[in-house]
Amino acid sequence: PTLPELTEHNLLVGPLMITQVRRAHVPCSDAGNGPLRALVNRTSCLGPRDGSPFGVDPTYLPASQTYNGKLLMSDAYNVSTEVRAISTTASSGTVFTKMAPYGFFPHQYDGVTFGPKEENLISKADVDTFKVYFDGVLTLSQANAMLSYMQDGGFIDNQTSSISLDMITYSSDLNLFSILVITFDWQDGGSISWDYRLHSRRVDLYTLGDAQRGLEYTSLVLLGLFMAVDLRRFYVRLRSAKLGSLFSFDTLLEWGHWALMAYTWATWYRLCDKAASFRMLTQQDYWVLANPTANTRMLQTNSTSESSFLALHALVTDYVLNSSEHYNALASCSLVLFVIRVLRSLEFQAHLGVITRTITAAWSNLLHFVVLLVAVFIGYAVAGHLIFGHEFHDMSTVEDSMVMHFWIILTFDPTIFYDQTRHAAPEWIFHIYVWTFLVLCGYLLFNIFLAILVDAYMIVRQTAILATPLHEDIAAVVTHAAKALVLPREVFVSDWDLRRRLVLLLNVTQRQRAVLPRRRQVLDLLAAALQHNGRSLQLPGGVEITGRVLRALAKTPAQDPQASAVAPLGGEELADEDDEQEAWVEDLLARYSDPINAAELEAAVVADVRAESLKRDLSTYRVHQRVHDAVARVDALLDLVAAKVLGVDALDKARAAAPVRAISNSSAELLQVRIPTWMHCCMDYCIALYCCHHALCLRLLANWWSRSRC
Repeated sequence: PTLPELTEHNLLVGPLMITQVRRAHVPCSDAGNGPLRALVNRTSCLGPRDGSPFGVDPTYLPASQTYNGKLLMSDAYNVSTEVRAISTTASSGTVFTKMAPYGFFPHQYDGVTFGPKEENLISKADVDTFKVYFDGVLTLSQANAMLSYMQDGGFIDNQTSSISLDMITYSSDLNLFSILVITFDWQDGGSISWDYRLHSRRVDLYTLGDAQRGLEYTSLVLLGLFMAVDLRRFYVRLRSAKLGSLFSFDTLLEWGHWALMAYTWATWYRLCDKAASFRMLTQQDYWVLANPTANTRMLQTNSTSESSFLALHALVTDYVLNSSEHYNALASCSLVLFVIRVLRSLEFQAHLGVITRTITAAWSNLLHFVVLLVAVFIGYAVAGHLIFGHEFHDMSTVEDSMVMHFWIILTFDPTIFYDQTRHAAPEWIFHIYVWTFLVLCGYLLFNIFLAILVDAYMIVRQTAILATPLHEDIAAVVTHAAKALVLPREVFVSDWDLRRRLVLLLNVTQRQRAVLPRRRQVLDLLAAALQHNGRSLQLPGGVEITGRVLRALAKTPAQDPQASAVAPLGGEELADEDDEQEAWVEDLLARYSDPINAAELEAAVVADVRAESLKRDLSTYRVHQRVHDAVARVDALLDLVAAKVLGVDALDKARAAAPVRAISNSSAELLQVRIPTWMHCCMDYCIALYCCHHALCLRLLANWWSRSRC
């Protein structure tokens, strides 16, 4: 027979499958309130999954469209296990009882043998589910008869939990397998939610043949090389004890990206393996119905064909839905990380790195802003769930409420929330909530966020305006490469050759060379040093490169690992100047040096002199403070000595009678006036008391006490 087409050029593979999951009736939980408990006891609630047969075969019901009074139940059903009594009540109140077979049986039940299916024919994922198949060979009248069977037999009742519709199609023009899954879920609150999934995937993944495989192998080789380079860099940093750089943002981003790409490639090859092992039977092997023309037991299936189709369905679902979705998600994440790394790598150029530089400049403010935003946003989301969640479905959970509030801020569309929330709460709380949220989150916080980014961008932009444009950088790189190829080394030296000569001149070891700055960093340092120091360059570590040193570089053999003929850098005389090397030196100085502005240099020198003078003044003032404090302490000690020698009363009288001098009424002066003999013996100690530390003063006082009778 001709294969059925669902749409043009899309063939239906196997039957259209309807799956129902049912839940058993269980007693409801007891309510705390007495009247509510009595009400609950008269009802039942839905519990775990139920796999018991249900419904009725409407062929034996006179009120059904498919009724056939000539059929006998014993011809198609096991009367002892598949038939039950059905009670109906007439309008007069009379109860009628009629025997009728079950209409729907679980997947694991075999209607041919009237018992369980063989173990190898049962799909573990479909146990206790009820399936209905519409084969592609059904006529319109047969399909309508099956629909009437399901409707009159009670396929959907108060125990229905979910129903899904699955179908698999194949497009021969595009070589695509597609699977469509439509699901309906009966919520405990009474609503019915629905969703769908539609995905397609080629079975032959290598549509370009050897060219595609060659690109894949090239990508794998490049990935391995880059990972090897990063491993070597990791090893060098580990040996040089630069552990801080191992946990920097760029390093973690780089290694995270490599790991993600490796996992993505592994997922791709698992997907290719599934595609290579994909096998199908003929279309007739997937016709599930045992007898499409049957007048009774229309839904009876052929267990072998049903098992084959379910195996195909599981294979296509795993291949098209699960594995393909997983690979697509990983590949998209890898591409996003590629974009981030590209933006990060462009930071070397002021104009191209405006995005990353802006984020870096605003990072601290953004971090504090996010803390405030999260606190306010979560608070309003929880409040919205409490106020409107009982009626507004998009705020029925805290997670849904957060998503809805995000869309409210992003779109400012009142149609998605205004009418729904207005009828779910009192008018006053609705207006308070909505307007405070819009003003605080929608206007204030959102504009603060933009202000932080704009402020950081303006700072970055001011720096970028002074930087060299991209086209000039490209022209400089091309010109530099052309000169390196055309001009001789005696006249022009490339950046890489310059770095190698510097390494040879400084006679560094292989380990020290690994931790040197990169070539671009060395050149930037050279340019910055020349900008401030004129015709000399200052490298890290205090090494000064002058024109004489550059001439020595010109004499340094580029390939000699020892460079022993070059004198060390420390102010010693280097090689004599040579006219042949002047062009080489002048080229370097012209490339990396700028002329010194005399006015700027004079202003910088004056500023340094003023700063040094201010430092000296501050130091002198601090010394004076310390001397004053020491004099005050010694004066207090002398007060104690005078009080001990003269007595308190005599000391007060002597202070009143003593003349005013540089240090008026001090104990030293009183001692000099009233006790000349003591003063002659202890003058040296008094002088020492003014000049020494407090501990030394105590020792001097003790020494004086022992010689007080001099």
